[in-house]
Amino acid sequence: MDLELPNRCLHHLHYRSMSPNTIVAYARNLALFLRFLSERQGEVLTVGPASQHVDE
Repeated sequence: MDLELPNRCLHHLHYRSMSPNTIVAYARNLALFLRFLSERQGEVLTVGPASQHVDE
């Protein structure tokens, strides 16, 4: 499993001076999400832009 993108996300949180507790929480959530995805290999998952889920 490629961890470049999750690591970049966590690095960005650090760059933005987020609380260490916040970064740990994001890391835990990312790990759980990646486990969820790995358990469903072969299933079709579609992801669209986040903007489609946000009311403007």
